Amino acid sequence: MPRDLSDADLIAVAERIRRAARSVRDGEVIPRLPEGGTERTRDLVDAVNELLAAAADREQERKLIVERNQDVLLALEELAREQAGELAAQNEALRRQNAELQAADRLKNEFLATVSHELRTPLNAVIGFSELLLEGLSGALAPEQAEYVADIHHAGRHLLGMINDILDLAKMDAGRLEFQPEQIDLCGPVREAEVMARPLAMKKSQSLEVFTDTPVPCYADPQRVRQIALNLMSNAVKFTPHGGHLKVTVRPVEDGAELEVTDDGIGIDPAHHHLIFEVFRQVDGSETREYQGTGLGLALVKRFAEAMGGTVRVESAVGKGASFFVRLLARAPQVRPLRLEPATGS
Repeated sequence: MPRDLSDADLIAVAERIRRAARSVRDGEVIPRLPEGGTERTRDLVDAVNELLAAAADREQERKLIVERNQDVLLALEELAREQAGELAAQNEALRRQNAELQAADRLKNEFLATVSHELRTPLNAVIGFSELLLEGLSGALAPEQAEYVADIHHAGRHLLGMINDILDLAKMDAGRLEFQPEQIDLCGPVREAEVMARPLAMKKSQSLEVFTDTPVPCYADPQRVRQIALNLMSNAVKFTPHGGHLKVTVRPVEDGAELEVTDDGIGIDPAHHHLIFEVFRQVDGSETREYQGTGLGLALVKRFAEAMGGTVRVESAVGKGASFFVRLLARAPQVRPLRLEPATGS
């Protein structure tokens, strides 16, 4: 067996290993131990060089990974900057567009309100004078003349109703339409609407049943409830053929009061139920549609009901008629009193 290494041999090899370790620590290129020395130290030097070579390979791999990660990080940072810039530009464009839309909507509402107001004055004069003629205050009219004046009066009332709807819509959009809810019997405003809707139904030989025998407490603005009921009844008359049947029911429900208006008219495709409450919309939106109108009636019904804390829903299918349900509060909302907790401490 070979004899043990001398102290001098061990010291020489240890010094080489120390210098190599210092190079590794300082991040320098990992060196190989110089070859040479005695035969007894050569095996030790070779073994150490193998370890150093393996360490050098791992260090090279680490540097490559770090470089790749840095490249990826730089690319991500650049992409983030680009996307942030694009997002900022898009946000600014959306902000400007939103401001322009709000301004346009405000101008539209002001225009509608102004035009509607200006139209109502001469239109009221037309309606008033036609009523005077029909009452014979300027002399008796021939039958044909009376028919023409009645047509003028009917068209004027119809146009005034549409103008009032447009004016109400403009006021609601501008936040200027006032609601004055109070404790009422829901049957009252519904009966008032019936008086105005029944002549429309009679012209189409339609039967109109109204069930308002039992008082139904309701917390709402009576004027707006009357508009809701009239709009629903008028809508039912419009979309129900001659000789059809309409039914209006007022009933108490849990924590509320409900108005139901049902007809056996043309009905509505369930896929279009969400459209009928949109402003200026009818399911048939063509210029030559059979049923004329502004498309505001149901939109105002929904807005009025929701403004008074209520809801609106419809049940209908094509050829099966339609039922509209308006649910309103039975009483004023309860305002919970603020309870102050007693102060704690010494």
